[in-house]
Amino acid sequence: EALARALEKDPALGRHGPAVGFVSLGSAIPWCGLDPGAARLRRAIARLVAERDVIWVDFQAQWDWLAFWRHDPATACGLPRDPARDRNPVTRKVFIDEVMTAETRAATKYNFFRRHFQFLMAGDGPASYDYFAITCGPEPLAVLASRPPRQRMSLVAERAEAPA
Repeated sequence: EALARALEKDPALGRHGPAVGFVSLGSAIPWCGLDPGAARLRRAIARLVAERDVIWVDFQAQWDWLAFWRHDPATACGLPRDPARDRNPVTRKVFIDEVMTAETRAATKYNFFRRHFQFLMAGDGPASYDYFAITCGPEPLAVLASRPPRQRMSLVAERAEAPA
């Protein structure tokens, strides 16, 4: 809702200054968006869906028991699917075997809240989902979202060698 309000105040947001992106984790938006009284939230979601200058990426994981796995957060909230829509939201799968070692998975097997909060925690090693690379890393969200599944994110910018 905050980003939709910002876009109302500045419709050119995302076309000037730094790139603007929105990350949702676990596709939990439908928990609120399905409430019959959430009309304002659904209008905000519809505004973000229609936006071409702001990218929205929803990271989803089957192991997150609070998530709407394999659901577009907008259509899961009852918004119609626009056949011309090709940008928002972009959904990306997060694989548990990338963010947790076998030992960590075994130790947290029945700790459902620990697994749910893994989205906000450092993983056990480099992975295609890394909360800190997304929020603090050098690469724009659009670049991270365009990567194929299981391609590792980096906290360090790749430096191109200057031509001699």
